Amino acid sequence: MTADLYILAAGLSVRMGRPKPLAEIGGTSLLERSVRAGHRSSVRSVNVVTGSSRREIEALASDLGAFTVWNEGYRDGLASSVAKAARDAGLRDAPADGLVLAGCDQPFLTAGVLDRLVAAAQREPGRAAACEYEKTIGIPAYFPSAMWPELVDLR
Repeated sequence: MTADLYILAAGLSVRMGRPKPLAEIGGTSLLERSVRAGHRSSVRSVNVVTGSSRREIEALASDLGAFTVWNEGYRDGLASSVAKAARDAGLRDAPADGLVLAGCDQPFLTAGVLDRLVAAAQREPGRAAACEYEKTIGIPAYFPSAMWPELVDLR
């Protein structure tokens, strides 16, 4: 089973007042932490969905060996980035079996978390798998290719 990772990094970061993906913890940007976790995991490719602060975020992602996907509708919110990721995943010459969505603002994301998520999806092919924390289900989450049309239609 193959999976491509899409790191959502297109937001306006209004509350933070500066680009959240570029914020640092311990001298490492949030985006770098996420991209490196992806590269150390079993995912096939690491992709960064960009929007606001596009130039800086795309430059860093490229330096880290990640692909970038421009979400021109980033002002429409998170759903537009999810839709853009699913659309991009479906347009590949050889689409993966599924995609993993993660936020750029998850400093504790590790290769192990990503690998456990993909392994959970492998146990129940065709079903989504998500992380649970503090009695909440959310990203990172895995979506099989059969669900991508629903993600593309998100508003």
